[in-house]
Amino acid sequence: MIVPEADKRVLESLAEHKYLTASQMVQLGIRTDTSNVNKVLRKMKHGTGKVIDEVSSKELGGGKDIENIYFLTKKGVSVLTGILEYDANNVRIPHKNKEKKLDSYFHRRDTITYSIHFHTWAKENGIDIELYKEYFEKEETPVGTRDKTWIFENDGKSVNADSLCRFNKDGQQHSFLMELHRGNDVKKFEWQFLERAEAIAEDALKKRLELTTERHTKMVWVFEHDSTMKVAMRRVWNNPVYAGLKDIVLFKTVQEVEREFGSAWHTCDGRTVDFFGQDEKIA
Repeated sequence: MIVPEADKRVLESLAEHKYLTASQMVQLGIRTDTSNVNKVLRKMKHGTGKVIDEVSSKELGGGKDIENIYFLTKKGVSVLTGILEYDANNVRIPHKNKEKKLDSYFHRRDTITYSIHFHTWAKENGIDIELYKEYFEKEETPVGTRDKTWIFENDGKSVNADSLCRFNKDGQQHSFLMELHRGNDVKKFEWQFLERAEAIAEDALKKRLELTTERHTKMVWVFEHDSTMKVAMRRVWNNPVYAGLKDIVLFKTVQEVEREFGSAWHTCDGRTVDFFGQDEKIA
C-alpha cells in the first residue's frame, strides 16, 4: 500500500497533536489553504477503512469560528505503525470516540495552536523534546484519573497547567509550563498565576517534570486579547511578591505565537526577549 505524502503528513500530525482542524493543518504546511487540505481529508475519512474521523462543526454547535475537528481512527493508527513504521509510543488517539464539548473547543484549539508552533520551532532549531503533556490528556492514578498536566495539590485543589514540557538544547535542560488565558478576567489570571508561582517556588514543578535543575524553567502565558495581556503584565510587575519570578515569565497573544514563536516574547517590565529569555536587539 502506497500512502500519498499529504496523507502521511496528516496521519503523523494527528499522531503528534491528537486533534487538529483544517486551518491548523495549513499552519503545519500540509497544504497552503483549507480548501486543498479538505480535499485530502475528504478521501481519508470515508469508507470502511477510513483512517481519520471527525467531529463536525455542526455537532459542536456551529458558528463561523468553529471548524471540524479531526483525529485518528484505529485503522489510521494501524497504517501509521505498520506501513509507515511510526513509533506506536508516540501516537495519540482519543479514548472516547468523539468529544463534543463546545465549552472547551476554543481553549483546546488555541492550546494545540501553541503546541504546533512550539514543535515546529523546536524541530527547526535542533531541540530535543523529552516530554510534552497537554491538559486534555488523562492518566490513571490509584484513586481515579487526572490531567497529565497535573502539578500538585494546593489546599485540596488540583493545580494543572495547559501544557508542560521538558526539552534539551545544546546539552542544557529547559522546561516550561504554559497557560492559555481566554477572555478578559484579569482576577482569574491573578489567582492562576499565584498557584503556578507556588508550584515553581515549592519545587512541585521540578518534581513533576523530574528536572535536574530549574535554572532554565519558564512560565509562559498566552492570551486571547492583547489588552488583557498588557494589564496582566502590569499586575505581575507591580506585585513585589513576584519579584523573584519576573525574569522567568513570558507573555504573548495567540496571534503573536502564530506569527513567530522563537522571538518577540514580552516580559512584565516591557522588554522584548527570545523564548530563552535573552534580550533582543532593536534594529
